[in-house]
Amino acid sequence: MKLLVAVEGVALSRAITDTLERAGHVVTTVEPALAGTFGSAVTDALRDDENAPFDAIIVDTPQALATASSVTPHVRSLLLATTSSPAPEHSPDATLRMPFSDTELLAYVEMLSRESNGLGARSMIIRGDLTLDLANRKAYFASTHRPMPLSRLEYDVLEALVKANGRFVDLDELQRGIGGSFTGEELIRNALYTLDRKLRRAGLNLNRHDDSFRVM
Repeated sequence: MKLLVAVEGVALSRAITDTLERAGHVVTTVEPALAGTFGSAVTDALRDDENAPFDAIIVDTPQALATASSVTPHVRSLLLATTSSPAPEHSPDATLRMPFSDTELLAYVEMLSRESNGLGARSMIIRGDLTLDLANRKAYFASTHRPMPLSRLEYDVLEALVKANGRFVDLDELQRGIGGSFTGEELIRNALYTLDRKLRRAGLNLNRHDDSFRVM
Protein backbone atom coordinates (compact mmCIF):
# COMPACT_ATOMS: atom_id res chain seq x y z
CA MET A 1 0.00 0.00 0.00
CA LYS A 2 0.99 3.61 -0.47
CA LEU A 3 0.76 5.23 2.96
CA LEU A 4 1.15 8.70 4.44
CA VAL A 5 2.34 8.83 8.05
CA ALA A 6 1.45 12.13 9.73
CA VAL A 7 2.45 11.54 13.35
CA GLU A 8 3.78 14.42 15.44
CA GLY A 9 5.96 12.38 17.82
CA VAL A 10 9.43 11.92 16.32
CA ALA A 11 10.18 8.50 17.87
CA LEU A 12 6.72 7.12 17.12
CA SER A 13 6.79 8.44 13.56
CA ARG A 14 10.13 6.78 12.86
CA ALA A 15 9.09 3.49 14.47
CA ILE A 16 5.87 3.34 12.45
CA THR A 17 7.64 4.22 9.22
CA ASP A 18 10.32 1.55 9.78
CA THR A 19 7.72 -1.12 10.56
CA LEU A 20 5.63 -0.32 7.50
CA GLU A 21 8.61 -0.17 5.14
CA ARG A 22 9.93 -3.51 6.41
CA ALA A 23 6.52 -4.97 5.60
CA GLY A 24 6.83 -3.77 2.00
CA HIS A 25 4.64 -0.67 2.09
CA VAL A 26 5.56 2.56 0.30
CA VAL A 27 5.64 5.24 2.99
CA THR A 28 5.75 9.03 2.85
CA THR A 29 6.37 10.67 6.22
CA VAL A 30 5.41 14.20 7.20
CA GLU A 31 8.43 15.58 9.08
CA PRO A 32 7.44 15.77 12.78
CA ALA A 33 9.83 18.70 13.29
CA LEU A 34 7.36 20.91 11.38
CA ALA A 35 5.39 21.33 14.60
CA GLY A 36 4.21 24.87 13.96
CA THR A 37 3.02 24.15 10.42
CA PHE A 38 2.12 20.47 10.72
CA GLY A 39 -1.36 20.93 9.28
CA SER A 40 0.04 22.72 6.24
CA ALA A 41 2.66 20.00 5.79
CA VAL A 42 -0.04 17.32 5.79
CA THR A 43 -2.04 19.31 3.23
CA ASP A 44 1.01 19.75 1.00
CA ALA A 45 1.88 16.04 1.16
CA LEU A 46 -1.65 15.03 0.18
CA ARG A 47 -1.87 17.54 -2.67
CA ASP A 48 1.57 16.65 -4.01
CA ASP A 49 0.31 13.13 -4.69
CA GLU A 50 -3.07 13.89 -6.27
CA ASN A 51 -2.07 12.03 -9.45
CA ALA A 52 -1.00 8.95 -7.45
CA PRO A 53 -3.14 9.15 -4.31
CA PHE A 54 -2.37 7.48 -1.03
CA ASP A 55 -4.23 4.33 -0.08
CA ALA A 56 -4.37 5.37 3.57
CA ILE A 57 -3.12 7.97 6.02
CA ILE A 58 -1.99 7.31 9.59
CA VAL A 59 -2.41 10.21 12.03
CA ASP A 60 -2.24 10.73 15.78
CA THR A 61 -4.23 13.94 16.26
CA PRO A 62 -7.82 14.98 15.47
CA GLN A 63 -6.38 18.05 13.73
CA ALA A 64 -4.36 16.00 11.24
CA LEU A 65 -7.38 13.74 10.71
CA ALA A 66 -9.57 16.77 9.96
CA THR A 67 -6.99 18.09 7.50
CA ALA A 68 -6.79 14.76 5.69
CA SER A 69 -10.59 14.43 5.59
CA SER A 70 -11.00 17.88 4.06
CA VAL A 71 -8.26 17.52 1.43
CA THR A 72 -8.81 13.89 0.39
CA PRO A 73 -12.06 12.63 1.94
CA HIS A 74 -11.90 9.29 0.13
CA VAL A 75 -8.50 8.23 1.53
CA ARG A 76 -8.76 5.64 4.32
CA SER A 77 -7.63 6.89 7.72
CA LEU A 78 -6.18 5.25 10.82
CA LEU A 79 -6.17 7.32 14.00
CA LEU A 80 -3.67 6.46 16.74
CA ALA A 81 -5.28 7.40 20.04
CA THR A 82 -5.02 7.03 23.80
CA THR A 83 -7.93 6.46 26.16
CA SER A 84 -7.78 10.16 27.07
CA SER A 85 -7.70 11.45 23.49
CA PRO A 86 -10.57 13.82 22.63
CA ALA A 87 -13.23 12.52 20.28
CA PRO A 88 -12.37 13.65 16.73
CA GLU A 89 -14.79 15.81 14.79
CA HIS A 90 -14.24 13.61 11.74
CA SER A 91 -14.58 9.86 12.25
CA PRO A 92 -11.58 7.78 11.12
CA ASP A 93 -12.03 4.50 9.28
CA ALA A 94 -10.28 2.77 12.18
CA THR A 95 -8.83 3.67 15.56
CA LEU A 96 -5.79 1.95 17.06
CA ARG A 97 -5.30 2.45 20.78
CA MET A 98 -1.80 3.19 22.07
CA PRO A 99 0.41 1.51 23.06
CA PHE A 100 0.30 -1.07 20.28
CA SER A 101 2.59 -3.69 18.78
CA ASP A 102 4.01 -3.87 15.26
CA THR A 103 1.66 -6.79 14.61
CA GLU A 104 -1.39 -4.73 15.59
CA LEU A 105 -0.29 -1.85 13.36
CA LEU A 106 0.20 -4.13 10.35
CA ALA A 107 -3.12 -5.86 10.99
CA TYR A 108 -4.97 -2.54 11.00
CA VAL A 109 -3.23 -1.48 7.79
CA GLU A 110 -4.28 -4.80 6.24
CA MET A 111 -7.84 -4.10 7.37
CA LEU A 112 -7.78 -0.70 5.63
CA SER A 113 -6.45 -2.39 2.50
CA ARG A 114 -9.39 -4.79 2.54
CA GLU A 115 -11.80 -1.89 2.93
CA SER A 116 -10.28 -0.29 -0.16
CA ASN A 117 -10.83 -3.55 -2.06
CA GLY A 118 -14.45 -3.79 -0.98
CA LEU A 119 -14.14 -6.50 1.69
CA GLY A 120 -14.74 -4.13 4.59
CA ALA A 121 -13.55 -4.02 8.18
CA ARG A 122 -15.93 -6.83 9.15
CA SER A 123 -13.70 -9.34 7.37
CA MET A 124 -11.18 -9.10 10.23
CA ILE A 125 -11.20 -9.10 14.02
CA ILE A 126 -8.12 -7.72 15.79
CA ARG A 127 -7.53 -8.35 19.50
CA GLY A 128 -4.04 -7.23 20.40
CA ASP A 129 -1.58 -9.52 18.59
CA LEU A 130 -4.35 -11.97 17.67
CA THR A 131 -5.97 -11.43 14.27
CA LEU A 132 -8.83 -13.43 12.79
CA ASP A 133 -9.26 -13.40 9.02
CA LEU A 134 -12.99 -14.09 8.79
CA ALA A 135 -13.04 -14.17 4.99
CA ASN A 136 -10.39 -16.90 4.74
CA ARG A 137 -11.06 -18.51 8.15
CA LYS A 138 -7.49 -18.17 9.41
CA ALA A 139 -6.04 -17.02 12.73
CA TYR A 140 -2.74 -15.20 13.19
CA PHE A 141 -0.79 -14.43 16.34
CA ALA A 142 2.18 -12.03 16.39
CA SER A 143 2.22 -12.28 12.58
CA THR A 144 0.14 -11.22 9.62
CA HIS A 145 1.61 -13.83 7.26
CA ARG A 146 1.88 -17.15 9.14
CA PRO A 147 -1.51 -18.58 10.15
CA MET A 148 -1.86 -20.72 13.26
CA PRO A 149 -2.21 -24.45 12.44
CA LEU A 150 -5.86 -24.84 13.44
CA SER A 151 -8.41 -27.40 12.34
CA ARG A 152 -11.78 -26.22 11.02
CA LEU A 153 -13.49 -26.86 14.36
CA GLU A 154 -10.64 -25.30 16.37
CA TYR A 155 -10.96 -22.16 14.27
CA ASP A 156 -14.75 -22.10 14.73
CA VAL A 157 -14.35 -22.36 18.51
CA LEU A 158 -11.68 -19.65 18.57
CA GLU A 159 -13.80 -17.30 16.45
CA ALA A 160 -16.80 -17.77 18.74
CA LEU A 161 -14.69 -17.05 21.83
CA VAL A 162 -13.02 -13.99 20.31
CA LYS A 163 -16.39 -12.57 19.21
CA ALA A 164 -17.54 -12.90 22.85
CA ASN A 165 -14.96 -10.17 23.63
CA GLY A 166 -13.75 -11.50 26.99
CA ARG A 167 -17.07 -12.96 28.11
CA PHE A 168 -17.24 -16.58 29.28
CA VAL A 169 -19.04 -18.79 26.74
CA ASP A 170 -20.55 -22.10 27.86
CA LEU A 171 -20.60 -25.35 25.90
CA ASP A 172 -24.26 -25.02 24.95
CA GLU A 173 -23.68 -21.59 23.40
CA LEU A 174 -20.62 -22.84 21.55
CA GLN A 175 -22.55 -25.81 20.21
CA ARG A 176 -25.47 -23.64 19.03
CA GLY A 177 -23.18 -21.06 17.44
CA ILE A 178 -20.87 -23.48 15.67
CA GLY A 179 -22.96 -26.31 14.34
CA GLY A 180 -26.04 -26.97 16.41
CA SER A 181 -26.90 -30.64 16.75
CA PHE A 182 -24.47 -31.50 13.96
CA THR A 183 -21.50 -30.69 16.23
CA GLY A 184 -21.59 -32.86 19.32
CA GLU A 185 -20.51 -31.67 22.75
CA GLU A 186 -17.67 -34.19 22.86
CA LEU A 187 -16.26 -32.86 19.58
CA ILE A 188 -16.30 -29.32 20.98
CA ARG A 189 -14.62 -30.48 24.20
CA ASN A 190 -11.87 -32.13 22.16
CA ALA A 191 -11.46 -29.00 20.03
CA LEU A 192 -11.19 -26.86 23.19
CA TYR A 193 -8.50 -29.19 24.55
CA THR A 194 -6.36 -29.13 21.40
CA LEU A 195 -6.99 -25.40 20.87
CA ASP A 196 -5.86 -24.68 24.43
CA ARG A 197 -2.51 -26.40 23.79
CA LYS A 198 -1.94 -24.44 20.58
CA LEU A 199 -2.91 -21.12 22.18
CA ARG A 200 -0.54 -21.68 25.10
CA ARG A 201 2.33 -22.30 22.69
CA ALA A 202 1.51 -18.93 21.13
CA GLY A 203 1.35 -17.16 24.50
CA LEU A 204 -2.44 -16.94 24.81
CA ASN A 205 -4.65 -18.26 27.59
CA LEU A 206 -7.89 -20.19 27.32
CA ASN A 207 -9.57 -19.56 30.68
CA ARG A 208 -12.13 -22.00 32.08
CA HIS A 209 -14.86 -21.53 34.68
CA ASP A 210 -16.84 -24.75 35.16
CA ASP A 211 -18.04 -25.50 31.61
CA SER A 212 -17.54 -21.97 30.28
CA PHE A 213 -14.51 -20.65 28.40
CA ARG A 214 -12.94 -17.41 27.23
CA VAL A 215 -9.77 -16.31 25.43
CA MET A 216 -7.49 -13.76 27.10
